[in-house]
Amino acid sequence: MIILFKFLLLIFIAVLITGALIAFRIYRSFRNITDRFKGGNGSQTARQGYDQRNSNTKEHVVDHRNPHTAKQKIFKDEEGEYVDYEEVK
Repeated sequence: MIILFKFLLLIFIAVLITGALIAFRIYRSFRNITDRFKGGNGSQTARQGYDQRNSNTKEHVVDHRNPHTAKQKIFKDEEGEYVDYEEVK
């Protein structure tokens, strides 16, 4: 009887450990996905690995302008940034 109890206890502990490992992997996967959408608040090495795997499909644009120049509008005065419209009734 005690052998059966020990065997059941061993199986129960194994199931708990396996369930905890699966839950941790799911949590880590969701965390990595949400970090990508948030802009990379996750670990830098994980992001670098992701970028290296997808470097052939992504273009990286680096803006070397100073912040004052970067905030200026890029349209000429005669072009305009938007179009005025009249509401049709």
